[in-house]
Amino acid sequence: TENDAVVTEHEPPHRAALKGLSSSVPFDVTLTFERVEGGTRVDVDSIFHLAGWMRLIGPLFIGAYERGWDRGLANLKRMMEAGEL
Repeated sequence: TENDAVVTEHEPPHRAALKGLSSSVPFDVTLTFERVEGGTRVDVDSIFHLAGWMRLIGPLFIGAYERGWDRGLANLKRMMEAGEL
């Protein structure tokens, strides 16, 4: 999925934060990067600011959103290792 967001923090190589611009599902995400043997571990902390009817379906949306981070980071790793980036 795609989301419009702005970077609110950028502290290379340790941390980055984003603020989602969607009016229906605004969010804040913090990415923390930690060097580990053989690569980098990325911890993603998401906070959703759900209101109205989105509170009812929010748990379904949030699960899919979090799985999207896992897929996106795995794809990024693959592309970087293949030299595509």
